Amino acid sequence: MTEATMTTPEQHASAGDQLDLRLLRGSRGHGGLVLTVRVLPTALLLTAVQLLLTGSRLSRSWWYQDDLNILARAANRTLSPDQLFSNYNGHLIPGTWVIAWALDRVAPLQWWPAAVLTLIFVAATDLMMLALLRRLFGNRPAILVPYAMFCSTSLVLTSTLWWAAALEWLPLSLSMITALWFHVGYLRTRRRTDALGVLLAILFGLAFFEKALVTLLVLALFTVCYATPGSLWRRPWRGFRLYWGYWLVQAVLAGGYLWLYLTRTTIDTGPASKVSDVVEVTRLMILETLLPSLIGGPLNWYTTPGSNIGAWPHPSSALVILAAAMMAAAVIGSLLVIRGSWRAWLLLAVYLGISVTLVARVRLGFVGPWIGRDQRYLTDLAVMVPLCLGLAFLPLRDGLLGATVAAPVRPSRVAVRRQELIDRAEAWLARREAAAAATAAVVVLAMVVGGIYSGEKFMNSWSTNPGQTYFDNLNADLRAHSGPVYLFGDETVPELVMMSAFMDDRQIRHVTKPLPVRPQTGDALPYFSVVDPLGHLHDGMVRGSDVTLDPPVCATSDRPAIVKLPITITGGKWKVRLAYNTNRQTTARVALGTNQPVTMRLERGLHEVFVNADGNGANQLRLDGIDPGSTACLGAVTVGFPVIKS
Repeated sequence: MTEATMTTPEQHASAGDQLDLRLLRGSRGHGGLVLTVRVLPTALLLTAVQLLLTGSRLSRSWWYQDDLNILARAANRTLSPDQLFSNYNGHLIPGTWVIAWALDRVAPLQWWPAAVLTLIFVAATDLMMLALLRRLFGNRPAILVPYAMFCSTSLVLTSTLWWAAALEWLPLSLSMITALWFHVGYLRTRRRTDALGVLLAILFGLAFFEKALVTLLVLALFTVCYATPGSLWRRPWRGFRLYWGYWLVQAVLAGGYLWLYLTRTTIDTGPASKVSDVVEVTRLMILETLLPSLIGGPLNWYTTPGSNIGAWPHPSSALVILAAAMMAAAVIGSLLVIRGSWRAWLLLAVYLGISVTLVARVRLGFVGPWIGRDQRYLTDLAVMVPLCLGLAFLPLRDGLLGATVAAPVRPSRVAVRRQELIDRAEAWLARREAAAAATAAVVVLAMVVGGIYSGEKFMNSWSTNPGQTYFDNLNADLRAHSGPVYLFGDETVPELVMMSAFMDDRQIRHVTKPLPVRPQTGDALPYFSVVDPLGHLHDGMVRGSDVTLDPPVCATSDRPAIVKLPITITGGKWKVRLAYNTNRQTTARVALGTNQPVTMRLERGLHEVFVNADGNGANQLRLDGIDPGSTACLGAVTVGFPVIKS
């Protein structure tokens, strides 16, 4: 049978093109019971439950990893074009920079404004998803099944509670849903306001995440599959001709953004991955992460060694098999009895393929197949799977796109057999309407309860984030300190607050930029403090190799002071304590061996100074750069590392 365009069940019920799902419409079957589900109140109840749970979980969350880096980068910068469109790990995120800049100035390093904003994003996404389902399928009770799946899935946990991820994936989801809502309206009415709404929605998504560009492909596929007449291979060209101005504007948008993205970012894909790794990451993303999370899973989580914060889905084998079986039954069953359902699965397969390919291409080389358990990269599938499930099983709203399907002149044997299956299914459903309704209710309830359980199990690890304690203590000690607080700027925060992969961005001099009271950092300090793993300040000292100079070794403007060290220093940054005496204030330079010297100012009289110096390969210390007429004498030198003064 050649399919021309979409149809409604009422237009071609006699031809058997659609299964007459009276249960899904909430109407009376053949002598069956009448469903009295009130769609909107029930949907709003699901929304309220989800928002209450999300709010509760956000109250137990805090900044994590990239969050601290983004806030620090935005703290002392202006909203210039260079800042807004700067590269951040291969992303263009002007929207995130604007929000981070505002948070730094309104409520520096306070979590509640970010949590409230996240909750607003979630609420807006929920309401737009409900509006999209109603625009596509009408106000029938059956939309509660995909909507419950959308509201209860655990796929969105990490990308909701982790602020940096939330400002990528939540705007992406909201952008895609909103663009589809306007797109369906445009296909139906050709109103320019709907076309403008599509463009604005996509631009909004692109302000936070470049993957919003894939929404244009979703719109094109939806148009080809559901709103274009003719045989399948002719539809793309006809779809372009029908709406050529609309697509031209979108092509300009896509081309302009791609130019901006490619000229402003650097994408590092890491080493090439083995085929076996690509297969494994695909298996993990689909079977272990996506499918169980859609039906209320994964129920169980585990953490990676060395981390007690991030949790990874760990569904049981039984749940994996059940989820895969349910998905297979949905796909095969719809293909057998619902004409045109392949269009929904094609749309889902293309989008899922893009998501898996992006992860395999950009992240797999760095992390390995384990990255397939990271739910962040499947967040937008929490939108696409329920949407495509509805497209596969539910008739589109009457007159939505105003298209018809031509019935075949002579049905083939396959078509006749298929019609028989449809008739039997229809009769079976009519006889068991109450049982089917109860089954649907049980499925929805199981998804909701499973999602709640999975979410709370996830919080067992996520709520242990030590970052809040660390920065609360540090902020309180900085405020309580009577004088300036000096810290060596290269001191780093604990691994669980920011991992070592951030390198210099996890240093104290960087991450404390958003604090209302900041420490003074430098490479030459009159005294210094040390921050313990809980964020408390302590007086510091240098412990290591001591050299007492008797008589003192002196330096002038034309003669350096050289001190032989009892050890040969290897590796990294070392700290040096200099006990000195000068006849007047002077500048000076100190270096370990031939390494880069540190410039500092020495005060008149007896003092000490603590210096941060590279020491690789050094076995002597050199003091020079003294002002003319000045003399600086060293009485003691200690080379070592900072510790808490006992």
